[in-house]
Amino acid sequence: MVTLIVPPGAADYPIAHGTEPYHPYRADHADPASQWLVDVPEAVAAHLLHVGGFAVAKKETAPAPQGMVAMRHPESIGCSFAGQTYGPDADGFVSVPAEAAAALAAHGFVAVEES
Repeated sequence: MVTLIVPPGAADYPIAHGTEPYHPYRADHADPASQWLVDVPEAVAAHLLHVGGFAVAKKETAPAPQGMVAMRHPESIGCSFAGQTYGPDADGFVSVPAEAAAALAAHGFVAVEES
C-alpha cells in the first residue's frame, strides 16, 4: 500500500479506481486542519499520481540530507543521475540531488512531501 496526500477539496468526493472505493482520513485525527491521506495499492497510486493531482506522503523518517529531495516511482525502483546510482529504501523512496527532480519527474518519479 502507498499513502497519498489527497488534493485540497478532493476528500469531499469519492476516491475510487474502477469499482474499488478508497476512504481518506486525516493525518492527525485530532486536528481537523491536518492533511487528508488515503492508502491505495501501488497500481492505483500510479494512476492517481499521474492524473488525479495526488502526491506521495512519506512516512515519518529522517529528512533527506541538505540539497537532496525524496522521490518515489510508482514501481518503487531506483534511478541514476549524472553517473550516480540511487537505490530505493525499504519503502521505495530515493534521495536524489535537488537538480535531478525535474529530470526524474519525466520518468515517473514524484517528489515526496515529508509528513
